[in-house]
Amino acid sequence: MRILGLNSAFHENSAALIVDGQVICAVEEERFNRIKHGSSARVDNPHELPAQSIRYCLEQGKLQASDLDAVCFGFDPELRLREWRPDPYALADDWGHPEGEQTFYNNLLKIPGTLSELLGTDLSSRFRWVPHHMAHAASAFYPSNFDKAAILVVDGIGEDATALLAFGDGARIESLQHIPMPNSLGFLWEKFSKFLGFSEYDASQVMGLAGYGNPDIYREHFSRFLQYNADGTFHVNNDVLQFRQPNCDSLVKLFGALDGHTAPCRGQKGRDIAATLQAVTNEIILALAAHLYAQRPCDSLCLAGGVALNCQTNWIVKEQGPFQNVYIPSAPHDAGTAIGAALCFHYNQTERAAAGLAPASRATSVMPHPYTGPSFMDEEIEEILGAQPLPVRKSSDVAKEVAELISAGNIVAWFQGGMELGPRALGNRSLLGDPRDRNVREVMNRKVKHRELFRPFAPSVLEEVADEWFEIGKPSESARYMLFACPVPEDKRERIPAVIHVDDTARVQTVSKDLNPKFHELISRFYEITGVPMLLNTSFNDSEPIVCTPQDALNTFNKTRIDVLVLGNYMVRRNPAEHQSADVAESSEQPEEMLTAI
Repeated sequence: MRILGLNSAFHENSAALIVDGQVICAVEEERFNRIKHGSSARVDNPHELPAQSIRYCLEQGKLQASDLDAVCFGFDPELRLREWRPDPYALADDWGHPEGEQTFYNNLLKIPGTLSELLGTDLSSRFRWVPHHMAHAASAFYPSNFDKAAILVVDGIGEDATALLAFGDGARIESLQHIPMPNSLGFLWEKFSKFLGFSEYDASQVMGLAGYGNPDIYREHFSRFLQYNADGTFHVNNDVLQFRQPNCDSLVKLFGALDGHTAPCRGQKGRDIAATLQAVTNEIILALAAHLYAQRPCDSLCLAGGVALNCQTNWIVKEQGPFQNVYIPSAPHDAGTAIGAALCFHYNQTERAAAGLAPASRATSVMPHPYTGPSFMDEEIEEILGAQPLPVRKSSDVAKEVAELISAGNIVAWFQGGMELGPRALGNRSLLGDPRDRNVREVMNRKVKHRELFRPFAPSVLEEVADEWFEIGKPSESARYMLFACPVPEDKRERIPAVIHVDDTARVQTVSKDLNPKFHELISRFYEITGVPMLLNTSFNDSEPIVCTPQDALNTFNKTRIDVLVLGNYMVRRNPAEHQSADVAESSEQPEEMLTAI
């Protein structure tokens, strides 16, 4: 069975191709169109489909549109229409407002026709809507390869709810409990991200800022709009939070104005508020996991939804929760629902029976790796590099050379193989540095990423020695996807200061030889030179989506102060004199908040 999965309802537009229960490819539209999140989240554009992602998936599967057995979309407009309730704080013609909801519904219904027009084939009879949270649940459970598992989905909102508690058994997922709007942890993080001077998409920045704060000072303030029980169920007072209002006036009234409001890296009040938000999130998710275990005791838990990108919370649930095994996919956010929607259909026994198909059994290795995006041959790389003026050299031992360059203090852009799925660079579209150099964090933030100096970086560490350098805790395949903030033992902290956050944790990625042999070889060479089995790793981008193509990589290299660009076995190195003149110019242009370290 050949199934195309899609997402474009809110953000993180994506497409995935599933053949006989296995993920052939899955990609995010932002990597192709270079627009963050694929598009802006609006009620009038859910029918603007991830066209380039769709074409890529069909090309990878060597399929025509007519070859598809089904197209599945990770949102159900009829469920939304039945269950949504008006929000008194909604803006006219926006979500939560009757007119806005009608616009959203009408545009969702355009999707089958828009897709058919895009692909030149009438696919309306093969189109299926899949409830949003069920798509999230499937995106985690089926690739986990657990026979049985509790499933917890927590995000901003699906059609009518903000969280799902479910249970997976073999090929079946059973819904157990929903948490309704306005009780939304995802929206809580979006609102506080804006209040603290970030955008609504910047929860990761708030998570980083939380490490600098005291989580106890504003507990009483939080109790005025958030109450939660021992079973994890929680209630949000929307009269205080006013989720649908674009301003944060209600929070300013409650907390008072923030010091240095326009510069999120300043102001102790903001740090303390962020710390409290992180602490209550930890407590709620841990309680929900325990409640789920009490309903359906088992060894394994699958997490999905945007909140499952919170590395601090994930660690707490893995280590303090009742489960022995925790799995989180590399794309637990909305991009993953394209995979989940397609897998839901593949395992839907009613649909299969109607089509005259036998019941589906669980496929093995549903998604063996996250490197499901475009890769490029030497000829393609040569053609792009040949058109630019900097000298290019092909290395006979690229891992050895790059390891030496990094150990000498260079920042290297590392572009290899298939592009990762999900928001974290996992060694194929990465910027790499020396974790021993405490100054590399500032250099990376100021000269390359052009972002606040408090932002931490992750270590990518050889899997076989990871537990010698970090408190890895209960083993999890998802440690390979940079999804847990692990404590760093005291005797290792001085050796790797560039990858340790202020709270003495690190967002670890374990690198296995079987999953990414080339990245593993590079780190191994660095280990031979330095005695440190890891590299500082951050996404290869600069205020843009992670690079996808060699041309994207070259564009970002040319506009930043990256020292070396590596595309496959090809190396481009900038003249050091060019760095000196650029550094002088950059130091005079940096805004104050960029230069203010905490």
